[in-house]
Amino acid sequence: METAERDALEQNTEERYKKAVDAYNHLEEREKIAAVRDEFRALGDYKQAKTYMQKCERFLDFQVGGTVVFGNYKGEDLTWKVLAKEGRRFLLLSEKAIDHIPFHFERSEATWSNCSLRTWLNRQFMEEAFTLQERMSILLIHHQNNTDPRWDNNNGADTKDKAFVFNLKELDEYLPDKEDRAIGDWWWLRGHGCSNTNQQAVYADGTVYADGVGSHHDDVGVRAAMWVNVR
Repeated sequence: METAERDALEQNTEERYKKAVDAYNHLEEREKIAAVRDEFRALGDYKQAKTYMQKCERFLDFQVGGTVVFGNYKGEDLTWKVLAKEGRRFLLLSEKAIDHIPFHFERSEATWSNCSLRTWLNRQFMEEAFTLQERMSILLIHHQNNTDPRWDNNNGADTKDKAFVFNLKELDEYLPDKEDRAIGDWWWLRGHGCSNTNQQAVYADGTVYADGVGSHHDDVGVRAAMWVNVR
């Protein structure tokens, strides 16, 4: 191959590569990301084309209504339901209870803002279940901790969390059907029931126990939720 022809080919490859990288950084639609993935695949070993192809494939793994594997806890991969998408941000809810622990370890009043479950989710669980790179992709989200009007109990201050459990409002928004809530296990919500020592929960069959379960019970499951930025 002549030098001029080789230089032209190299320039064309570089232009294709730059265009694909720029598209990857700015696109959010699955169909277009799939097309960019195919372009990186065609570029083969050129620069970081393989790495970007894998990033595209990882983005395509996150499909609303589907499931995705993200993190590992106690030696088992964590599987999540993908419930919503905002740009490159996806809302994940663990497919099953990740563990069974009290909402609050002490037999005392606690709101989501100061309960031991919130501390555990955002410290111990985060450190154990996710790599540093995975933790960096989990977003710190502002949460409103609304009080259920049926009970005259304060649900506490708003919080900023990476991992959290749903309240009734989020449950109704993202899992409106009883069948979608049922996992054959109880799981915590983050709103008070009829007293400040009771927390609302979801029954094994998907119905909501609005009166609440004693927050110290250690046989109720934790279905973690989080927003993840996929880049």
